[in-house]
Amino acid sequence: LQRLLGEPVAADCSVLRIPTFTGEGAVIALDSERPVTPEDAAAWLSKTPGVEVVTHDRGALRTRASTGRDDVLVGRLRATAAGGLQLWVAADTQRLTAVNAVRLAERHAVAAPGDGEPTH
Repeated sequence: LQRLLGEPVAADCSVLRIPTFTGEGAVIALDSERPVTPEDAAAWLSKTPGVEVVTHDRGALRTRASTGRDDVLVGRLRATAAGGLQLWVAADTQRLTAVNAVRLAERHAVAAPGDGEPTH
């Protein structure tokens, strides 16, 4: 979160693992200093590379729907009583890991030894 937001963030995390055939899903509850509406959060998230906000089809938010996709699916945004936000995310984490590894390799111009290009 600190890397994403650019400043230190206090976080409390709990993990509950439930086996699925494919993909992973998570409910995220965010508390903020100022109230955040689901509409504002959806607008901000829809501009974020690698995120697809789903507002129409609840079936599109299943972990199975994330299989083979490079984007994280986000939806079911709801305001909390404390002015925060709750949302559901679904992602194909194995694919995301592979995609991010390729992007990092491309960004750092990793070359095989002996092909004339320096390795980093």
